[in-house]
Amino acid sequence: MTKIKNTALALLALSFSSGSFAMSLPELETSTLRSPMALMAHRQNTSFLVGQLYAGGHIGFAVPLGLGRGGDELAFNDVAKTGFVVYADVMKQLNQAIGLGGEVGYRRYGYNDKKTWGSLTRYGSFDANYQAVDFNLTGRVFLGRQSIRPFIGVLVGGEVIINDVDFAPSKQYAGAINATQYKTTNLSSAFGVMAGAYFKAGRRTLLSVQARLNIVPQLKDGVIEVSQPNGDLQYIAQNQHGNQSNISVTVGMHIGTQKNNKH
Repeated sequence: MTKIKNTALALLALSFSSGSFAMSLPELETSTLRSPMALMAHRQNTSFLVGQLYAGGHIGFAVPLGLGRGGDELAFNDVAKTGFVVYADVMKQLNQAIGLGGEVGYRRYGYNDKKTWGSLTRYGSFDANYQAVDFNLTGRVFLGRQSIRPFIGVLVGGEVIINDVDFAPSKQYAGAINATQYKTTNLSSAFGVMAGAYFKAGRRTLLSVQARLNIVPQLKDGVIEVSQPNGDLQYIAQNQHGNQSNISVTVGMHIGTQKNNKH
């Protein structure tokens, strides 16, 4: 029995010296701890897949601004109220820090009867809306390499702006007030800045929250005069009332279109 025990101990010592069990306990612990940490770092560094083409869209609200107008001048936020905006977009992830893309969007605002149009609604039926179709090139710089990726960016492009105003006096005031109907379509350049964050929701799926300031340059006004029963004139400014600059906030979803791409 003693001979068998000695033989077993000799074989165990030989196996350690030959390298079969060459990894020491400290090395084993380090290796065991290193694997999850390395995996986590890998996931963080590849939260956006380099070379991936993301396609999706975002939706939210847009607030009209009165940039470029002052005093008694009629501004866009005098005639329009907060509306909605929707975008379809694509973004190519060039590397972990830069994404370039493009988008097409649509905005629509209702009319602000509390500020400008309230007097007309007392004398007949009135409706107005302000619309815009956007087409922009976009660039984003992403900060950090986590699964939540803040960004800052710029956009440049153009807008097709459509304004529609329709006023019809009631029978009581027919002849005393001019009926007014017009629909204008204008093409304008536009640019802006944006900031927000993307969130990884799956291997090829991103969610986003974005805020942007969209600048539409000053455009020529057109004015229609509508007489009222008391002899006053209601001035209806066509086009953009100087501009249709706005601030918008949106949420979105973006899905990678390529199954195989570089990490």
